[in-house]
Amino acid sequence: MINTSWVLSGTEEFRLESAAMDPVPKGWVRIRTAYCGICGSDLHSYRGRHPMVRPPIVLGHEFSGVVVEIGEGCSPALVGQKVVASPSIPCGQCYQCTHDQEHICENLMVIGNIGVPGALAEYMDVPFNRVLEIPDSLSLSSAALVEPTAVAVHALRKVRVDGGVVVIGAGPIGLLTSLVAKAQGIHPVSIVDVRLDRLNVARQMGFNHVYDSRESGVIEEIRRVYPDGPGAVFDCVAISDTLNMALRVARKGSSIILEGVPEGPLTLDAVYIQDRELRIIGTLMYQIPDFQEAVRLIHDKAIPVNELITRHVPFQDVPQTFQQLSVGKSQDVKVLVAILPESGGAR
Repeated sequence: MINTSWVLSGTEEFRLESAAMDPVPKGWVRIRTAYCGICGSDLHSYRGRHPMVRPPIVLGHEFSGVVVEIGEGCSPALVGQKVVASPSIPCGQCYQCTHDQEHICENLMVIGNIGVPGALAEYMDVPFNRVLEIPDSLSLSSAALVEPTAVAVHALRKVRVDGGVVVIGAGPIGLLTSLVAKAQGIHPVSIVDVRLDRLNVARQMGFNHVYDSRESGVIEEIRRVYPDGPGAVFDCVAISDTLNMALRVARKGSSIILEGVPEGPLTLDAVYIQDRELRIIGTLMYQIPDFQEAVRLIHDKAIPVNELITRHVPFQDVPQTFQQLSVGKSQDVKVLVAILPESGGAR
């Protein structure tokens, strides 16, 4: 079998490669990729600013597809099934893995990030135990958003929310965090950003408490919505300005969840952490139950993921699409690369 993939060969450099694939390894399955989402961390990697990703690598960890082959030890019934997969591959032996924290495994490999080629390819191999079948009625296009939805599910599970949340950043992860919070009955949900186009998307999705952080008095406006302060603040941007804003907005004794990926060191007003007894909690990825919950939320239409998909681009347009998105002037929310969208009756 010949596989064609886009390899990130260096900073802002892709090359198209075609090569014969090895047999499917024992305990792994081969997926014909249907759709792959372009994530903010992919753009960090493209710009050479991701703290963990080193070229050459095939990017892509938000994906859906159809199983076409299986390795030894895998169920034959999986062939032909529509699937998504958790891109995290834990070792299963370290302290974290043996204490129900496999998503922060000491030896973690991540499909499309660390050690394993990703979904910007016609075919990809994935461990059988990371694969989740999806209902046939769930489109492969929508299913490509299961992974970022699982990020939001996991982040919200990190804290007990009492009194609503503030989400800083109205990109895909921020919007999904807000949508999952809303689906869980959390109220109120406020969204903060500097981009008017993203704030308008939030309004169109039914959020009433939407703020441009460049406006004067925005922190006071938010405090009027939360007389006692929000139960948690989610920073989905992860720059010094946003994290410091979170420190000022957070209720005393509450938590700030760092959900974005910092491109470098951050400078904090640490006195707020000490004086207000705040907790800053990191959230990396997800666990399989988070993926299962994300599939349920999307399938049951509890969150309208299709409203986040602003564009499908063909496989051959990957380099120019990354270049366009990296400039930061695109008004897209979520772009999906349509790799082999006809596979398995994708819709």
